[in-house]
Amino acid sequence: MERVLITGAKGRLGAALVEAAWPIGTFVIPATPDQVDLTDPASVDRYVAACRPDVIINAASFPSVDDAEHRPELAQRINHRAVEYLASAAATADCRLIQMSSAYVFDGVCSDGYVEGDQVNPLGTYGRSKRAGERAALALDGAVVLRTSWLYGADVGGWLHHVRAVGQRRPGLGVVNDRFGSPTAIPELC
Repeated sequence: MERVLITGAKGRLGAALVEAAWPIGTFVIPATPDQVDLTDPASVDRYVAACRPDVIINAASFPSVDDAEHRPELAQRINHRAVEYLASAAATADCRLIQMSSAYVFDGVCSDGYVEGDQVNPLGTYGRSKRAGERAALALDGAVVLRTSWLYGADVGGWLHHVRAVGQRRPGLGVVNDRFGSPTAIPELC
């Protein structure tokens, strides 16, 4: 039986991963903030040792790109330091780490889209914290980093749900028109 520990299990992506159709023989362990403090290395070590995972999928993240500019220390603690602690615990437990990251590690000037080997150049606090988390994860042999952008799904609280709710309350809808991206369907990551 493979044991898969999923951090950020109360978040949009983490919750979807927990609920995903896993192969028979997979035991999914959802980790929530009340069970493990990812910003405390001792808490991470204890939790990972107790769970004995074969794989850790880190879906925990400081969620707001804009808010990261106002709370840079918290963004660094969650998007970077927590990944260091998870990588260290994964090394001790001899398990694999899959780190969920973001397209915000790029600067957005490439009009043809990015591929894995393209030069990173994060422009803001969020992107810098996610890039530091990538480096922390990749310091662990066999770690994998998955970069996503603009997650969407049928879940309540997502962007599509928000647009629909606002559209039902107002006659018009204003959205940013200076950002470009490639939306990622949450089920496609699961």
